[in-house]
Amino acid sequence: MSNLKINDEAIQKLHENTIWILENVGIEFNHPEVIEIFKDNGFRTEENKVYMSQEDFDKHLKDLASSFEINGLESNVTMGSGPVFSGPSGALRMLKGREGENLTSKDFIDVQKLNDTSEATDMTNSNLFEVDDIAFEENARVKTALSLWLTGKPLIGFAPDKKEAVESIELAKKFFNDEYKYYILGIANVLSPLKYDKDSLDAIIAYVDYDQPICITCCSMPGLSSPITVAGTLVQNNAEIMAGIVLTQILKPGTPVIYGNTSFASDMRYAGPAIGGIESSSFIPYIKGLCDFYELPSRAGGAFTDSKEIDWQSGTESAISLYTSTINDIDLIYHSCGELDSLNMFSYEKFLLDEQIILMMKKMHNSYKLNDEFCLESIKKIGPGGNYLLEMGTALLFKKELMIPKYFQREMFDSWIMNDKPKIVETAAKDIQKRIDSYKKHELTEEQKSLLYPIINKYIKEESR
Repeated sequence: MSNLKINDEAIQKLHENTIWILENVGIEFNHPEVIEIFKDNGFRTEENKVYMSQEDFDKHLKDLASSFEINGLESNVTMGSGPVFSGPSGALRMLKGREGENLTSKDFIDVQKLNDTSEATDMTNSNLFEVDDIAFEENARVKTALSLWLTGKPLIGFAPDKKEAVESIELAKKFFNDEYKYYILGIANVLSPLKYDKDSLDAIIAYVDYDQPICITCCSMPGLSSPITVAGTLVQNNAEIMAGIVLTQILKPGTPVIYGNTSFASDMRYAGPAIGGIESSSFIPYIKGLCDFYELPSRAGGAFTDSKEIDWQSGTESAISLYTSTINDIDLIYHSCGELDSLNMFSYEKFLLDEQIILMMKKMHNSYKLNDEFCLESIKKIGPGGNYLLEMGTALLFKKELMIPKYFQREMFDSWIMNDKPKIVETAAKDIQKRIDSYKKHELTEEQKSLLYPIINKYIKEESR
């Protein structure tokens, strides 16, 4: 569906140079058991470094799944069939006015309610952000339980290490009682450049052991943790990701995998990330091209911005990033709403405003499929110089055919003045509590309640049982 399709020659060059890196530089896997697994399967190794060839790709990647379904309590998503949007992940603080405040379990619950009532998001994440009042050692267990309690959408689980991955998977497995084949998605991160640490590898092994899908994702910065050029970053990233994917297929052929790349731009003035930089979007057509080449579902993009507040910068950067992700048919668009400050800050207002962008993107994406409403009879009836305002078809179809953004201002200037000059952020702010209050509890079985309630009872009101 992409309008930015990269030619096959460029993708072939990226692949060939990827093989060169894997054959001549190798990937570091800091995990003795993983090194032994590679050795046992005939790979060349040097201490913690593993080398791979085209023959290794041909042997171990032949069973990759090009698509698969993940189920939630009341909905499902198919990875490999077009954009799936998932909300915030990992923010450290919340924007309140122009200040940053710490987040709490109440915020976690409220944002999961926003996500559950959202027409824009299709999945939810069990690690929305860091909170003050959940103990570190209980992080994965409590947040996964709260997410299963609150949402009917498919779930992204924890994958920072073995303990949190297993806790997250085990809870979801018991909750769904083996009703679904795939019920939770893990996202494991490469440590660029060209390295996997033990914790991330343990998480990958856990998801493979439980037969659950895993997304292998890199996140490098040109000139810092990857080469300064777009081509250099892409080829290093591809070597990193594909090495991890090869490992999943050695562990268990056919394990469903998503190819993930969320590498950002860099700002060399500060030797730091520029998540909203245009280069972050420039990578995306190539990421999609590589995923098509390997016949893998893709993950990239999001509502990326480095802005510290909801302003021109945040709107521009988030819209460009979401547009590029959608028009290139990326399968999993993570971090798709609610985040500022290079993903470090959460904003309730931006969550609602990013939803508007996502709904626009979905509308645009769906418009690629032309319907058969050619309105020939109306065209004949109105004829040259007429007006369609009072046509029956207009009244019947305008809500379906024309998106009306909830918060964007389209009235005449004088009407805007008469309405006290509303500001878009303030208008969205008025809806936050209404949306939270509109949340309806999901029907859970007694077994599901007895599984989750002992874990989350101190964080929820008794009446929410």
